[in-house]
Amino acid sequence: MTDFYEECEVGLKSLILAQLPDYFPHAHNVSNDDAVIAKGGDHFLIPRPGKFPYTKGSEMEEGTYHWEIQGDLYVRYKNYKTSWDAFKAVRSALINLVHQYPNLDDTPGVLDVTLASSERPGYMKFNPNSTKINFIIQTLAFTVVQWVTFGGGEI
Repeated sequence: MTDFYEECEVGLKSLILAQLPDYFPHAHNVSNDDAVIAKGGDHFLIPRPGKFPYTKGSEMEEGTYHWEIQGDLYVRYKNYKTSWDAFKAVRSALINLVHQYPNLDDTPGVLDVTLASSERPGYMKFNPNSTKINFIIQTLAFTVVQWVTFGGGEI
């Protein structure tokens, strides 16, 4: 049985790692495990499943999913100006990437992908009692539109 969501998440992670190595140089920079931020590095994207509206097609076995892949974007905090400039740059690179590769570099059935966020970026501290800021963080929502056919593979 095909895990259609997993196809999309793997396609997104692979595309980010292949096309944005200046920001995400290692596989652990785009990982499903938020413990990797302790490994070192300046940028991380931690994807996880979100909502998934479905629209049935003209046949019973086909339709369109709008997979939401939530991604927590972490940018290491060094100082105010440098860190916010870095945050804006990596976020812009991700926005441009999904517009340049709207099918996630030929991920099966993917018709389109968009990126948005409904929340403001904020600061994250490893120690809440400390004044030291460790990361700027924002939850992003990648919406991947995928045409699926059950029982017969993807179209």
